[in-house]
Amino acid sequence: MLVDTLLTFFVVRYLWRYPLWLCVLATGFFLVIDVAFFSATLLKIALTHHLVTKYTSLVAVDRAPARPDGAALKEAALPTNLPDGWTYDAVFGELPRGATDARFNLLLGALLLLAATLAFGMRRRFAS
Repeated sequence: MLVDTLLTFFVVRYLWRYPLWLCVLATGFFLVIDVAFFSATLLKIALTHHLVTKYTSLVAVDRAPARPDGAALKEAALPTNLPDGWTYDAVFGELPRGATDARFNLLLGALLLLAATLAFGMRRRFAS
């Protein structure tokens, strides 16, 4: 499709003798779409055939099972490694409380919305 768009440009420009700005405008739109499809298809081909591209890399995958089939899963708590100077309670503790009450802001917003709706309705009623 990319080649077709480029060939279309040359046919429209040199065979049909359209102005350059019109040729670029007409085929540029399709060229952008073709490049997007081409790059998406290139990525699919690279992933299917394990090729290295700008958007893919080589990754080694070990297909050997990590535990035998039928073995029970183990559950264990892992330590949390925080940066130096951080404390667990400060990061995962209670959420901080703000200076304003959210319920008050919600109520105030709803009242202002109601007042604006009434004012708009009154203006339309008296205008007609």
